[in-house]
Amino acid sequence: NMLCIVLLFLGFAVINPIFNKKTYKIYLLLFAVALACLAWFTKPDYTMDLYRAYGQLDLFRQISFGKAYSYYGASNPLTLVYYYALARICPENGLLPALTVFIVYGFSFALLYKAAMRFDSTKKEMNMALLFFMANFNYFYVIDNTRIYICFAVLAYFMYVDIVEKKHRIFCFLVYAALCYFHYGILPFVLIRIVLLLIKKTSPIVKKAFIVILPVLIFAANKIVIALGSASDGLLGTVEKKVSGYSDYEVFGVWQFSMSIVRLVLALLIMLLSMTITESLLKKKNTDGLLGNRLLNGMYNYDWMIVYSIVAIFLFASNYQFVLRTPNFIQIALSVPLLFLLYRFRNPVNKNLKPYTYILLSAESVIHFAYLLLYVYNNAQFVF
Repeated sequence: NMLCIVLLFLGFAVINPIFNKKTYKIYLLLFAVALACLAWFTKPDYTMDLYRAYGQLDLFRQISFGKAYSYYGASNPLTLVYYYALARICPENGLLPALTVFIVYGFSFALLYKAAMRFDSTKKEMNMALLFFMANFNYFYVIDNTRIYICFAVLAYFMYVDIVEKKHRIFCFLVYAALCYFHYGILPFVLIRIVLLLIKKTSPIVKKAFIVILPVLIFAANKIVIALGSASDGLLGTVEKKVSGYSDYEVFGVWQFSMSIVRLVLALLIMLLSMTITESLLKKKNTDGLLGNRLLNGMYNYDWMIVYSIVAIFLFASNYQFVLRTPNFIQIALSVPLLFLLYRFRNPVNKNLKPYTYILLSAESVIHFAYLLLYVYNNAQFVF
């Protein structure tokens, strides 16, 4: 059954040359649709989150929305709306993973394409970014943990619109707020966005200091939430249950954990490069015709958002489930600094880094994809 995934990926590698830079978005759209179609046929086994979600959908087809809300609505009202609507629209449960995969890959690809247009990327650069994303992003987890991945993809996309493009800020913040009611696992990253908003005008030194300050803040917030959470049963209560619930998981895969850490370390390397180049461009008179200082500034803040997020993940390292899932948020957002780097490598100043980067990214992609095939995708079951 893992063969289905391999064949799908191979198929899209084979048709890749048919598309050029202009039609690349059609290629990405077709890819997202194909991934969604395959997800429709997933047969979840009883250990999966999706299995429980299917049970909920079956139940929602029999009860009123009011009743469903009184059972499930208090902590995640938007999840309930999503599940209930899907249950009522379609008698087939396959719509849930299919639509989820389409939303997640749709937003991830849209972000990649937006950044590629912004940096006037060549098709080769877009292919590198796409290969790196597809080899590292866990398709099976998206199918299984439906909600958190929607949050990751939507958040990464709207943070780009908000921070880099500096557009529709109020709308973006409404989206962030809504996401917290969809899955509270996104809360630490929304907090990071708020902190960044408060310190965005400060000097780089302050932003660097926040690498130390931020963990302390998040840690304190976590402790407060746990204290309040045990007393309350609203959103904070559920956050507390969820966070402590995650740390109770006994399943601990050494491979999975080490792969997550490897990816985070590689992400930090990419960020270090991207930020060093951005800082040097901001310091001297910026002669880059394509990137105005306003855009560079936005890029710099987006980079900080990613770095703070990575730091936050390391902070929760004892929380296995958190470390397992959250690098996928970083992975989606990483397309932006990565395409920026590949664009800068055309410049004689940074050119010498290009071959090393391509080799490192390709090698890591091959290793990670092999890991996914051996340890993750072999569990996937599709019934046609």
